[in-house]
This record gives sequence, C-alpha cells and structure tokens, in this order.
Amino acid sequence: MPAPARREGGDGEDDGHVSGEGRVLLHFSSDEDVDRSSSRLGGFDGSTAAREAGDGDGDRGGDRQMFGHPSGLFVLCATETWERYSYYAMRALLVLYMRDVLLARGAWSDVWGMRTLASAYGAPDDDAPDETRDRQVLALASRLYGLYTALVYLTPLLGGYLADRHFGAHPLIVLGAATMGVGHALLAHRRAFLMGAALIVLGNGCFKPNVSTRVGRLYHRGDSRRDVAFGLFYCGINLGAAVAPLAAGMLHRADGYEAGFVSAAVGMAACLATYAFFGRLIDAGEAAARKRLEGADGGAVGSRGVGSAGGGSIPAGREPRSQRDADPVPVGRIRRDRFDLVKVVRRHRRRLGAMLAVCALSAGFWCAYEQQGNTTALFADQWVDLAGAPTEFIQSINPVLILALTPAVTRTWERQRRNGNEPSQITKMAIGAGLCAASYVVLAVAAAASGAGTAGSTATKNQMSFVWLFVHLAVLTTGELYLSPVGLSFITAAAPVELTGVSVGAWFLSSFAGNYLSGELGSLYAVTAAPTFFFIVASTAAAVSAALFFASPALTRELDPATVDDELDAHEYEQI
Repeated sequence: MPAPARREGGDGEDDGHVSGEGRVLLHFSSDEDVDRSSSRLGGFDGSTAAREAGDGDGDRGGDRQMFGHPSGLFVLCATETWERYSYYAMRALLVLYMRDVLLARGAWSDVWGMRTLASAYGAPDDDAPDETRDRQVLALASRLYGLYTALVYLTPLLGGYLADRHFGAHPLIVLGAATMGVGHALLAHRRAFLMGAALIVLGNGCFKPNVSTRVGRLYHRGDSRRDVAFGLFYCGINLGAAVAPLAAGMLHRADGYEAGFVSAAVGMAACLATYAFFGRLIDAGEAAARKRLEGADGGAVGSRGVGSAGGGSIPAGREPRSQRDADPVPVGRIRRDRFDLVKVVRRHRRRLGAMLAVCALSAGFWCAYEQQGNTTALFADQWVDLAGAPTEFIQSINPVLILALTPAVTRTWERQRRNGNEPSQITKMAIGAGLCAASYVVLAVAAAASGAGTAGSTATKNQMSFVWLFVHLAVLTTGELYLSPVGLSFITAAAPVELTGVSVGAWFLSSFAGNYLSGELGSLYAVTAAPTFFFIVASTAAAVSAALFFASPALTRELDPATVDDELDAHEYEQI
C-alpha cells in the first residue's frame, strides 16, 4: 500500500516515550491536551471522542473496535504490559542480587566479563575486612546499576533509526522481544549475568521505540482519541511495573533470585506470544488509518525514506517510523530528506540552545530520581520496617501512585488554566524538580531522626517507619508527573519541524546521562551516612529546580513561535 505523506524529522510528537523508567500514565502533545484528555479519561470509551472529532474517526474502515478504539491498541497494551513486567521484575532484584550473589567474596571474578568491567569501576578486594569490602561492593553495584539503566535509554535511539531507515517496526519488535527473553533467562545463570544484561539492553533498543510508534500509527494526528489511547497504553505500562516487583519479591523469598529472573523470561515469552498471535489486529488498525489518511489527502504521497510525490509501495508494518505516523499535510508543505543541516541549525540556533539547556538540566533530575531503584532500595533493605514484606515490594509503590495521582495532577492544571494561572511547561518542570528535592529532604530527615548510619552488612531492620518511605515516594512521584510527561511534550512542541526526531533523541540522551550519573552519585552511599547522602541527592534536584525557575522567562521567550525565522509559518510551532 502506498505510504502516507511524511514530515521531515519524524513523528516525535506522538511516540509516547517517557523518561525515567519509561512509565508515565499520560502523554500530552500540548498543555491544551491536558484539559481535553482529563475530561475523557474518566471512562475509556472512545465513542465520545470520536463524535467530537466530527470526521468519522469512529469508523476506521472496518477494523475491529473495542470501547471505541482499534483492537490493535489493546494488543499493544498487553504486549507492553508483559515487557514492562519483565523489566521491572529484573530491576527490582538487580542491585540486591549484585550485592548478595554476583559480587560475593571469591565468586565475582568468574562471571564472564566481570574482571574487565570491575577493573574500570572499582573491583572489590576479596582480602579486605568485611566492612570495607561491603562498601566496595555497594559502590560497584551502584555504578553497574547506573551504567545498565543508562544504556537502556541509549539503545532505543539506534532501534528507532534502524526502523526508520532499514527494517520497519515489526521485525525489530519481534527481534527485540526474543533477544530480551534470552537475556532474562541468562540472568538466572550467574556466570552469564553480564551477557544476559547486554542482550536485554540491545533487545530493549529494538523493542521499546517501535511498540510506542505502532500505537501512534493506529491514529492520525487529528484523531481526538489519541491522548486517551496513549493513556490506556501507559495504564498497561504501569500495571506491569506495579505487579512485577511483587511477583519477583515473592519468588525471590521462596526460591531465590534465579526464580525471579526466570519469571522475567516467562514474561517476555508471553509478550512475544501476545504480539505474534494477535498482530493481525494491529495490522488491520494501521491499514484502516492509512486508508483514512489517504482519503483525506486525496491520494498517497511519498515513498520510503524520501517523502517524494512519487508512488512507492511498502508492505504494511515496514514504513519508516516518520512516515507511519505522519500528519496529513499538503504535498507542498512536505520537507525533503535532503536539507542543509547547517542552515537549519543556524536558523533555529536560539531555539535549539534553549532546548538543549532544558535537556541538560533534566539530567540532574534523573540523577536524583533514579536513586529509588538503587540506593533507596538498599536503604529500605537495611533500615526500614517493611512489616516482613520483601524489599522488592517498595518498587511497586511508584507505578501505583502514578495511576492514583495522575487524575489529581491533571485536574489541578485544568483548574489553573481556567483561572488563568497555569504555569508554563518549564515552570512545571521546575516544580517537578523541586518536589523531587523535597522528597529526598523527607527521607534525609526521617533517616536522621531514626538514627540511620552508613551502609553496612549489619541488618538494622525496623529502625525507620515505612510511613516516611511512603511519603517520600508520594512526593517523588508527584514531581515525576510534573517533569517527565511535560518535558517530552515540551521537546516535541518546541522542536523545529526538520529536527523533531533529533530533538526527541536529545531528550532521551538526558535520561541516559542522568541514569549514568545516578550510579556515580549512588556510589557515595557506601561511604556516607544515609542522612547526609540523601541531603546531597536533594541538593542536586534543588539546583536543577532553581536553574529552571530562574531561566524560565528567558527560555519561554526564546521558544515563542513569534521568534521563528522559518519558511514554514510560525503557527506550526506551539506556544510553550
């Protein structure tokens, strides 16, 4: 079937990726979408939205519908739920497994590749006293955790590029799911642990960007059901993320860490089976969306990779990503692949500079935020009264809180908008970083009041109430909701049309940098008293918040559409 028109730079506005762990309930392409989506999310019935569209969106060319949405959406939701189950089951176990098993005295050196890696990040001394060696192990485990989670955000850039230019989404999703399944199975074999981790990183790069892309392909940009669809998709993400630590913790307690890793491999098998057996429903939904788009355009335009007015037949599921979710724009408005990059960067240099500044500052937020899967888990395991529950359980709290708090946050923004005092996107991000800082202040004060000291091997459970940890996570999650989805919306709205894909890539690079730095920062936990360490983390987030607040007026002014000097009209850019 001929490919639809494309706009240069990709479809960054609706890939629906998220930063941090990739789990945010909603994706908004602009602040106005907050109001529209929050009013429709009460019941996930797309019929109202379809009627509001007034253009027949409720009829998608005969493909099966469920609750007013293409059936393929729910296949992708289930696929992503299983994949997230696998990732978060592994993540809940990761730093504890490295501390207890992988880096155990006399055992770590025969893990394939560990000698080389440990020599770069600080190998533990097996001849050192227990207390000294325990701190060395915690520091190395933190650095390896940061490296691993950072690479998880780096490889999707390659996966998206390969889908765009060479293979399409479908084969990379299959390859990625299969690769991650093998990787999770290898984690259960201690000597092959690093090989398994590497396969998960590579598989995630193939899988993650392209599943979200196929969600976007079920709808054209003008379809008013879009935000609700991504809301449902992220419900699936958070469902998997919430259940996984519970299952992994129970399996770990009953049968050891290996059982938890095997359950992650089983989850990936279920993910691949769901996608393979019901994939025809996704294909049908995409075909109907393309047919609808071609009808709106009066015929297809573009060919694979160049967006020319010539024909070009591309099998379903094989179009480059930037074509698959293209907007129905007139042929005369389409950008060609070949453009003068230097000229484009020069024309948008102030706008790009402002965006890069926000991305760089966001890395500081992720550096602090990502402690929850690293040092916060270690702290809870040693100091917090969990009433006998496995330590892994605490990592279920964040996704549950995302589901619970998102409606309250969106209603707050809607009320502020009606009152004329809604913060700008950059100010919202500053508030998010400030809430992150406040959450670690809560944890630092509670740790100090409970007498928590430096990390060590001596178990001191029941010294700090779980209530304080819950308050910390609630404030931290609220900060995530203010920064993560808003940040992606900001980038896609601010990006020059020609550089949308590159701009979204820069946002993910900020997550890569932040996760890597979180491991380096977390290594201080091994040698610093817990209250002092958490105050350091709070100071990092507070500095980001202050910088965003201070720079907000200038950045907002730089990103005003009226300042755009482009041959496209300024109205193609959204007001930030």
